[in-house]
Amino acid sequence: MLLLSQSNRDTLRWYDTTTVGYEHVGLTLGGYLHWANILPIGSEYDGRTVHSGRVHIWEAMDWAGLMRLCRGDHAHPIFLLDSGTFHSTGYGFYGVFFGDSVVLHEGDYVWLWCTQWHAMGQEPATTDGGPCNPDYGFLVSLDGVNWGSMCTYYFSYNCVMELILTPLDVKEGRLDLAES
Repeated sequence: MLLLSQSNRDTLRWYDTTTVGYEHVGLTLGGYLHWANILPIGSEYDGRTVHSGRVHIWEAMDWAGLMRLCRGDHAHPIFLLDSGTFHSTGYGFYGVFFGDSVVLHEGDYVWLWCTQWHAMGQEPATTDGGPCNPDYGFLVSLDGVNWGSMCTYYFSYNCVMELILTPLDVKEGRLDLAES
């Protein structure tokens, strides 16, 4: 079952916002850690634009990370749309503003892909307890090429990431003020 939570129709998430608490994930040895979520774009998001993303980081970072926004399929990101850096100073969400707005199209599979270098013992990524879906859930990679689902490792978590949509235009009507 696909669980794609939404908030005010201006945020795409791949996690269940009703779950309580966050868990952390990292490597025993230092090095690069890549993690990603795939967001399938339905008809309700066709033509909407994206200007930024957010990722929830477990701890302060010594080095900046990179968030990529890509199109792709279930197995690989194919085409890079935009990217930006994030730098955590502590536990919480960190935003990444992309250089340009990106238009979404129905049928797209959009990847939010983070890369972070971390020292031995650090646990940078944050997950929640939502059900990990093999096609859309939390994917991990050590080289940025070969991706595996956390389900493969028997973890039913999803990386906490969001894609922020440009707000819909508000139609304004004419306001006539009567003189008194």
